[in-house]
Amino acid sequence: MRVSRKGRMTLISAAICLLATGFLPCQTRRAPIREVYVFSASHLDPTFTGPPPFSYGRFHRIFDAALKLVGEQPDFRFVVENIFAFDQYLRTHPDRQAAFQAPVKNGHVEFAGQVSIVLQNVATGEDLVRNVLLAREFIRDRFGVLPKVQTLSDAPGQTPQVPQILARSGLGGLIITRAGPRDAHLFDWEGLDGSRVRVASLPLGYAGGYLMGMAASLEAMEGTRLVEFELSDISPEIFTNKLKQPAAMEPMLQTAYASESGRALVEVGWDNAIPQAEVAKNIVAWNTKHGNRLRLIPSSPGDFFEKHWPEKVPVKKGEISSVWGNGWWSLIGGYAQHFRTTHKLLRAEKWASMAEVLTGSRYPGEDLRRSWWDHLLSLDHESAELTQPRVFSESLASRALQDAQQAIASHVAIPQKMDVALVVFNPMNWSRSEIVTAQVYFVGDPFAFFTRPFHKLKMVGPDGKPVPFEVVSTQSTIVRSAWIRFRADSVPPLGWKTYFLRPAEKNEARTFPKPTDLTGESTIRSGSLEIAYRPDGGSFILRNGPDSAAAELSYHHQPEETSSQPGFFRQKDKGDPVRVSWKRVAVGENLGGPYFEAEGEIQGAELRANLQLADTGQVTVSETVRTGGGKQVKLIRQVELPEKGQFYYGVPFGTVRLGDSMESAGPSEQGGGDEIPRAMWITAKEFDGWVAWRGNGQQVTIAGEARGGRFTDRSLKVTLLYSDGKPMLADTMIHPVPNEFVTRLLIGFSPRPEDAPRLGWELYNPLETMVSVRYQKGSLPAEYAGTEESAGTVLSALKKSEDGKGWIARAYASESEASFPPVLAARARVVGEVDLVEQIDPGRVAGAGLKPFEIRTVLLEEKR
Repeated sequence: MRVSRKGRMTLISAAICLLATGFLPCQTRRAPIREVYVFSASHLDPTFTGPPPFSYGRFHRIFDAALKLVGEQPDFRFVVENIFAFDQYLRTHPDRQAAFQAPVKNGHVEFAGQVSIVLQNVATGEDLVRNVLLAREFIRDRFGVLPKVQTLSDAPGQTPQVPQILARSGLGGLIITRAGPRDAHLFDWEGLDGSRVRVASLPLGYAGGYLMGMAASLEAMEGTRLVEFELSDISPEIFTNKLKQPAAMEPMLQTAYASESGRALVEVGWDNAIPQAEVAKNIVAWNTKHGNRLRLIPSSPGDFFEKHWPEKVPVKKGEISSVWGNGWWSLIGGYAQHFRTTHKLLRAEKWASMAEVLTGSRYPGEDLRRSWWDHLLSLDHESAELTQPRVFSESLASRALQDAQQAIASHVAIPQKMDVALVVFNPMNWSRSEIVTAQVYFVGDPFAFFTRPFHKLKMVGPDGKPVPFEVVSTQSTIVRSAWIRFRADSVPPLGWKTYFLRPAEKNEARTFPKPTDLTGESTIRSGSLEIAYRPDGGSFILRNGPDSAAAELSYHHQPEETSSQPGFFRQKDKGDPVRVSWKRVAVGENLGGPYFEAEGEIQGAELRANLQLADTGQVTVSETVRTGGGKQVKLIRQVELPEKGQFYYGVPFGTVRLGDSMESAGPSEQGGGDEIPRAMWITAKEFDGWVAWRGNGQQVTIAGEARGGRFTDRSLKVTLLYSDGKPMLADTMIHPVPNEFVTRLLIGFSPRPEDAPRLGWELYNPLETMVSVRYQKGSLPAEYAGTEESAGTVLSALKKSEDGKGWIARAYASESEASFPPVLAARARVVGEVDLVEQIDPGRVAGAGLKPFEIRTVLLEEKR
């Protein structure tokens, strides 16, 4: 039987679609492809094919090979997608900087505007901004050019605020390779605030050029001699070790690339692979023979987006959720420390800025920049297990934060000689009341060790009035120390409030009895908040009054089975959940209010949970998990909510309603070796710190360290621990106990939508206490506000500008119009609005209100 050329194309298209179960997506066909813009790259994975320093050695060879090819082939174009890796290359090969100057200036080598390929959906907005800002500074300072695009090859998802972030950073285009819309190869993406960015979604991924034979031969491109790629040592449980070129280049282009303009952008890249010399030669050979029908054009992505972008492309909206499981895989052993570091860096910048303005203390710009640099590497899509840069970054941030808070606290006026000042810092732009706990060493007179007067204490506020407090524990070694618990009330926005412990004739510390073990149901209350323990199901019911929506908190182990199909996501839920068996549940009370504490065990893992009520309008849940039982465990925290509601969750600088995904985006129904199935993709989401259930005029917000979870119609499931029972590295920064880990969450019941993201920021930025004693005359007041209370906005950053000539303040409106919070009003003046890379934006009107989800950055200078 003879088959026409059109018929052969149809058969080939069908074959490609059969291969597309997760690897080669078939897009809706539009206009035939006539122009293909081609560039080369190496997809740089810092750990996938070996961790540093081995991966760095491979990167050195890749950059050397690219430098050689741009010198030999005028049609060769190469993109560097990891600026951290290139910086490491130049630090170890400083002579190469001069050699790269010419190819960078003439556009044959292009730098993507990113330190690393940061995981977009689990990151915070400030992580994404710094990823562009620091890369831009590096590229400009070293080569005198500015980046034009981001190329997030292999990033498993995209956040809907990317259009605004890139548009406000001077980047004109974005390349993505996973989960993009099947009906559009080139499109304009509209963000939450209406900003737009040009996007090329590569349906064949960053290896598309390889799969079409571009790196092999003209015969491979024509389909007369298809090539095979061998991945020699990859585990067959993960992926087949041999990949075959599916078809000739032309039918693959016409089938996979849905383009209204007849243009396509193709990357020729592979994981940590040396760029191939054959690409430029094969382009010439193809154009000589077939260029009248389909022309290949060497082009950098920046030139493509700037000079060859079609006049008309579709407009897309919505989130592209991750097709991996980084955020919801496991909280313990996952990303809890990464984003603790992000927020610690942000607090360090805020207080270091305040300290320099108010006390003259030097802003540690180089330390903070170095910390961000390493932190961004740890957020790379393949770098979760890079312990050294993660710990290094948090250590630098911790030192900078402590120094800044100490600089301020040591200048606060202390009324009496023997007073110990507890300066409580609030880094957010709204006043806050919380129960805080602080460790105090009673040094008293700094030149003596006489601490007996501190055996009896009283506490007063900045107005001199008594403040209730509790001594949680004491210890006497060389001097006396104690853990003190008290309520810090109405701590000013971006400011502090000071409390004073002093010797007293009578000890005024409150005491509380030990908790009482329960044998049945019990309910505790504080104001309108209440928690009921239900022993039959081992759950806790939380509500804010009798007519409030209830949240049911429970824990269970989810059994699994291993699929026989190869891939990264071979574990599948199987069987009924096994609830945690509580061995002990007790009820008690402390200065914060009543609380439950529960101790249980499941699959060899021990769980301790503490549910604390307070009159601050929220419930604090602390969880301690101890591993090492030798059994595989998937420990789930489940929060079940009422019917007839809708889930919303935090994304960088914004909010998304569950289900608001980009139309036609996402994985195939079956998923693939390295992508989850579509049904799981719809219910498994990554989020920025908080989830809210809204219905019937009510809102329940859950803020926690988990960066993702699984949704049903009325429940959120978060994996606390996914473990095979083997010992795990301790979190040395906050809980250095082997095989034991701590986390916490806040559950709030405010009906105001803007309070949901606020609760997420409060979880990561608790009120912090710095202790000081009187040794000099204080120049700062006991209570201070660095900004005015501003509803509906979040002040995400306050830092020294990159050029050191002023300060940068950044805020965004959460879900309604709002005003920008005035910062440092007493000592600084607003110079003007700048974009996210700190360049003056003459088109912006300073002082205008913020639209919902709008990000605004302001440059301030100190008054002279």
